Amino acid sequence: MLSPKMLEEFILTYIKKANEELLETSYKHICCHLCGEQKASLVHRAKMLLVAAGIINIGHEVELKTGG
Repeated sequence: MLSPKMLEEFILTYIKKANEELLETSYKHICCHLCGEQKASLVHRAKMLLVAAGIINIGHEVELKTGG
């Protein structure tokens, strides 16, 4: 699992660019799987352009009652 800092440093730019390019094509939805506990990384996940066209698949590790 990546820390929020590692997600921002190594992954965020590439996922955001890939999602931008997908949304410019005929794709209408993007699925993002949040594997593991993601509470600390949600601030970065919001930057991945999944707001209007996103489908989020949350892993069983996430406690829905507490939001992460």
